[in-house]
Amino acid sequence: MNRFWHSFVPFVASLILFQGLLGHCTSADTVKEESLIFLQERYGEPFQVQSIDMQRNEGNWGTARLQLKPERHPDLIFQLNYNYSDHRIIFENYLLRLWENEVKEKLKSRFPKLDYASLRLRIARRKSLSANGMDLPVDKTLNGLNALSEPTLSVELLDLQEPADPDYASLATMMQYLPTLGFRKVSLRLEYGKGGKEGKLLAQWYGTLKPPGSNQLKALFRGPGEPPLSQIVKEDFDRAMDYLKGGNTNQALQVFESIVRNHDNPYRYNPYVVAQSGYVYEAAFEAGKILKERGERNRARTYFNLIQERLSYEEVPLRYAAYLRYIEKNQE
Repeated sequence: MNRFWHSFVPFVASLILFQGLLGHCTSADTVKEESLIFLQERYGEPFQVQSIDMQRNEGNWGTARLQLKPERHPDLIFQLNYNYSDHRIIFENYLLRLWENEVKEKLKSRFPKLDYASLRLRIARRKSLSANGMDLPVDKTLNGLNALSEPTLSVELLDLQEPADPDYASLATMMQYLPTLGFRKVSLRLEYGKGGKEGKLLAQWYGTLKPPGSNQLKALFRGPGEPPLSQIVKEDFDRAMDYLKGGNTNQALQVFESIVRNHDNPYRYNPYVVAQSGYVYEAAFEAGKILKERGERNRARTYFNLIQERLSYEEVPLRYAAYLRYIEKNQE
């Protein structure tokens, strides 16, 4: 009998606790209601919930993800995250979607030939892929971009129909126009065919650079079957590393410098920074280290400055973060 009660009592207690937890779980209706109240009070206009995912599964027990739209603009869908474990909203990006829509309308009036059905815009903070609208003051005009300090804009035109014949002059004009709206970095990604199989153009402008012209954009176009830069450069980079491991720093330095001289391009872009580098940043870093160890600090600084500038607007992976720490530590 004692064994029975020793097993039964904990079981009943656990059952009562579990039922209590279920009784206090925030419902989807509550999440919707509190989210709509928050948005109405913050932005002074009514919204509708498009969808809600409570994400109650083994890996996530606490955050609901909502898709919403303003009643005055039903095509503008944005996201809100609600932490229902402590009943608070932790993320929403209404202002960013609103600004992106305004930029799109401005582009339509100036560049009517763009394929707007495939156009995707993304506004973010510097060194980030997004921004939390809750951290920003409410300004629905593009003047609100100032709150991002150095806002960036990604322009994507994907799955474009053939022939792969970009209008480089119009694209260059667009790249010159967008900084006038307040952006400090603009990236452009055109892909013809599925995944860019029929050709692609990836380019960027940032900081104090002069926006690229049509010839500079044309040089960045990659036709079908053309290898990426990393594939072109890898053999030379590996050879230079072999020289370095064998103690032949003179030959290693020559190859590293040749890679940077022949392949560095500030306008080259890729959403994956390692692919954007194509071993150029790696070669610049190794060249800078060799020159620093030789006491040629000015030449070393040239390569270190290049790396810092190229990565100045990027959310860098660990490898490049280590480069930047080394450079900062060894600055005079």
